[in-house]
Amino acid sequence: MKIWIVEDNTPTRMLMRTLVNSAAPGKYDCSDFSSAEDVIKALQEGTRSKPQVYLVDLNLPGMSGFDLCQQIRMHYSDGSDFLPYIIICTADSSSEVLTQLLGAGANDYFVKPVHAKMLQIRLQVAEQLITQAQYKAATQASSEYLNSLVTYAVTNAPVPMAVVEIGTADKPLQLAFANTGMQHLFYSEAHAGTSLAELQSWNAEFTSGVWISLSRGEQVFQGPLVTDSPELNSFNLNLSIYPVATEESSPTHYLVIEEARV
Repeated sequence: MKIWIVEDNTPTRMLMRTLVNSAAPGKYDCSDFSSAEDVIKALQEGTRSKPQVYLVDLNLPGMSGFDLCQQIRMHYSDGSDFLPYIIICTADSSSEVLTQLLGAGANDYFVKPVHAKMLQIRLQVAEQLITQAQYKAATQASSEYLNSLVTYAVTNAPVPMAVVEIGTADKPLQLAFANTGMQHLFYSEAHAGTSLAELQSWNAEFTSGVWISLSRGEQVFQGPLVTDSPELNSFNLNLSIYPVATEESSPTHYLVIEEARV
């Protein structure tokens, strides 16, 4: 874990470096700064890898630790980077000051003089929270990437595919999405004038059969597609309905795959 220490007093700054790794030598990668302005410059220049944790003295010369905390949060406001953990070091532990620090974006604080054990505990807490947040972010990114691949595959599949919502017995199938293959099927020169809207002119007997099948809890419905459109019926399509997402009470969405018979 990389830590930036921001402290204007040189002996205190060196002591902080020692205390940070006093319980586990070499565990943390530390850099130190004597002013808030130096930190802002380093962030803007991007010449150093950014830290996961900032240890910031509240009473810095020039820009205060309070203002630096706000500037750090503003620097990460575009959401492109992982948000750091900010710990403020202060001699003033009044509720007013602590409330202001939290409002400025600080995650934690400790009171001077610095106690080595308490500092180590706070760093361990920070490390655990950072690890959990990074895992969550990585999992979410992986899930979003997988969803993107699935969406791309469905959209560009050569087989006509659509997503429908399961409604009521009177109107059980509502078209929600049609992929490129489905659109090409209905807008080809051989079937000019046929629209996707006609796909939903389901035959009453057909929809009744679908509804009964789904009401029985059957996971898959398969059969010939029958509508009130003679044009669509001339395609001689087979239809299969598979569950995509379900709720505890009843299925909510099904994936429809239609293939023209050869």
